Amino acid sequence: MKLNPVFKNEVKLSSRTMKTSWMVFGYNIVLLAVSLSVFYGMLEWAHYGSSVEYSEMVQMYIITGYMEFGMILMIIPAITAGSIAGEKERQTLDILLATKMKPISIVMGKLMASLSSVLMLAISSLPVLSIVFVYGGVGIKELLAFVMILCVSAVFVGSIGIYFSALCKKTTTATVASYLMTVFLLAGTYVIESAVLRASEVQIAALAAGDELYASVGKMIYLLLLNPAVTFYGLISGQAGSTDAIWSIYRSFGVRVQGFGMEYWMLISVCLQLLLSGLLIWLASRKIDPLR
Repeated sequence: MKLNPVFKNEVKLSSRTMKTSWMVFGYNIVLLAVSLSVFYGMLEWAHYGSSVEYSEMVQMYIITGYMEFGMILMIIPAITAGSIAGEKERQTLDILLATKMKPISIVMGKLMASLSSVLMLAISSLPVLSIVFVYGGVGIKELLAFVMILCVSAVFVGSIGIYFSALCKKTTTATVASYLMTVFLLAGTYVIESAVLRASEVQIAALAAGDELYASVGKMIYLLLLNPAVTFYGLISGQAGSTDAIWSIYRSFGVRVQGFGMEYWMLISVCLQLLLSGLLIWLASRKIDPLR
């Protein structure tokens, strides 16, 4: 199979430096330290209680999973934002565009090279996550689903970094814009939902409504489909045995109708994020296309 030349070159260059190795090492050391600390605390508790509860092992899996999700989302914008903007600063982008490669191939190669490091982090952390197998917690299917959602979130956030990398001339500007957009998706969407709910409460209070009316964000709840953290929360809560995690978010924003969106929330969210990722990649390729 013929590899993307940009991806092949980027991987070759990264393999010749110690940066990637140290990143994987540091990432897993932090993850292992937290996991072993939680694991040691549970064993100490079991020393007095004479047993290790299943729920405690699942709790350890949840804590480790959230840590991995958070660290990867912190790393991705820094990796992807400088992929094309760095070429502009080194004045080598024109050389790439002068080859027979299409702009979309260049963008895809840069994204694949950036995400290969993230995939390496996700796979290398599986032995740490599999500590829960010692006493029983989650199975192989749950771990594979965990990695899949992690990769989808990485592609989504990575495509945002690639887009701003193609849009901005400086790596610093692209990095800041990528982090701001990531923060908006993770926290900003939740703030918007809270503001809409508050506005609904104020409106109802002004109308002096009866008990039949209640504050609700309505269809605005679907804005959270773009939030990778909500999707990850739904997955990992479901694996922990909480099947109404998304429904609890619905109720917290006053939505009391279980529609099609809530029933297939995970699938819709993943498809929507992948669709937007494809759109951002296409826009990035259009931005660097000299014949545009």
